[in-house]
Amino acid sequence: MPGERRVALLAMEPTMPDGGGAPSSHGVRRVEASLLADPDLAGVPIHVIDAQTRDLDAWVAEVETVDADVVGLAAHVWSFPTFIEVARHLQRNRPGRTIALWGPLARPAMFALAPWRDATACIDALVHGNELTFRDIVRLSERSPDALRAVPGLHVSTAGGWVSTGDPLHVAPDALPSPIRMKLLPTDRVVPLEICRGGGMSCATCGVSAGDAGSVFSEAYLVEELSALRAAGAPGAQIVDAPLNLSAEAFRNLVAAEKQVGFFKQATLTASIDPEHVHDEHLEFLRGVARVSLDARLPPLNKETGDGTQRPFRESKFAKVIEELSTFTDIEVDILLGLPGDGPITFRRTLERARELPCKVRIFHSLVLPDDLMVRAPASFELRFDPFTLMMRSCLGWSEDALSRERSRLIEMAYREGGEITPDMWSFPGPREMRRPAMPLGSGVVPPGAEIRVEGATTLAPAGQDLQRVLELGIKEATSGGWTFVEASARPGEIVVIMKTRDGALVVEMRPASPTENAYKVVDGVAFGYRSPRGVKMSDGALRLLDRVLQRLHAPARTALGLSTQDGGPGSARVRRFRATPS
Repeated sequence: MPGERRVALLAMEPTMPDGGGAPSSHGVRRVEASLLADPDLAGVPIHVIDAQTRDLDAWVAEVETVDADVVGLAAHVWSFPTFIEVARHLQRNRPGRTIALWGPLARPAMFALAPWRDATACIDALVHGNELTFRDIVRLSERSPDALRAVPGLHVSTAGGWVSTGDPLHVAPDALPSPIRMKLLPTDRVVPLEICRGGGMSCATCGVSAGDAGSVFSEAYLVEELSALRAAGAPGAQIVDAPLNLSAEAFRNLVAAEKQVGFFKQATLTASIDPEHVHDEHLEFLRGVARVSLDARLPPLNKETGDGTQRPFRESKFAKVIEELSTFTDIEVDILLGLPGDGPITFRRTLERARELPCKVRIFHSLVLPDDLMVRAPASFELRFDPFTLMMRSCLGWSEDALSRERSRLIEMAYREGGEITPDMWSFPGPREMRRPAMPLGSGVVPPGAEIRVEGATTLAPAGQDLQRVLELGIKEATSGGWTFVEASARPGEIVVIMKTRDGALVVEMRPASPTENAYKVVDGVAFGYRSPRGVKMSDGALRLLDRVLQRLHAPARTALGLSTQDGGPGSARVRRFRATPS
């Protein structure tokens, strides 16, 4: 009976540069709403587990606590490796349960990659339809492979591989239950809002979709959404599907709904926008919003780049629109690093052009996604990518060495200028943020005005994943979770680790100790240097935490640096300083 079923829905929020999460996991709440609104599933316990942790045991324990027999996993770039391991453990613990993946990485192409080929055995179905497709799985009285094949919108796991059950049934957007009106989303922060179907990471390279025909939410539907947000006192809404101006009908419906409700007269609107198609009607609407935060993608200026977008681009129109928007909105321009057909020279030209604009600039390391380059790229693109992170390693126009050097250059630039950094993103402040001084290097590393260069460092490849996990665990345990691992890179004779502290980003460099080079501290033959958060002198308490971290990191650093037992010994810690390479 349906009432005897127990459902667990798992979603992992990505960690954002400011330490918070993305707008609350919208997809999982859409799925939850579809289950709760179905009278045939009345009484079915539904447990949503929405967290940022990558602690495998914690995820498994949550599911086992509720003894779920239907488990849905939201498969995104940041969650896929963890959730595949969760699925393996859950199936091993209880083989009879049904496990389904949905989201942009729930595709057969992912399971063609070497690390995930054997994971097919622990996943029963991949959902490529809408949230009602997962509801149809839960509705089944029994969920054998044959029964799952009767549900449209799935790829079902079989001994011979994945078998498609056909296209999902079309559902009018207005027929979808609203997690906003069902009060499933927290309203103490910006709330995700759809104006049409088709979301991020669903089209070629740029990660947007205009949606299918008939995929636009009506004016009446949006009136109810905005009214619910206003009644709840939400601080704002983020359009999470296509750019605000990509669908003319969806935009018109939003404008008409806002005229009736007036939610954005006191709230923030966050959205993507396509400058190529900005018109007076868009500017008029945005000028009436209390606070506007926009992002726009700048295509490579190299016309030969194989980015798959194949859209016309007028640089002068782009610049003019950004300049106008910057006068009354917070706008940032996004660039992709590592696109096929691009290269260091043309990438830097694009970046320089972006930085001439009056806006914040973000650079994202390009990803090889299963709905895009992973299956559509011609052999001439020569793609090599990390199967865990999906980040490009090399391709047409970018050697692995050139891409690694460019990453190192961006790390240096972002830290020097007070930007943000994550493993796949670097940012540079806009003009209004640049009044503060450029970020100096920490007083515990080098004299003022000098910098330590890490150019030529190479991002750890999959072979280095074990080291990254050890570093991440060491930092977490040494600081009781107060500091977190962000990025690690290496070259012969040097390891660079970036971690996030309560005060900001902290860079720690590890090298074999040498009598001719200064260091902050030497432990067991490993010389450590650091650059403190935002160039601020670290407090005594922070330095004590740093020393605890160094004690935890010196052993894996020794191994990774290839140090023998004669290169240092217990108790060999001594304080010195790295010599700096003048900039």
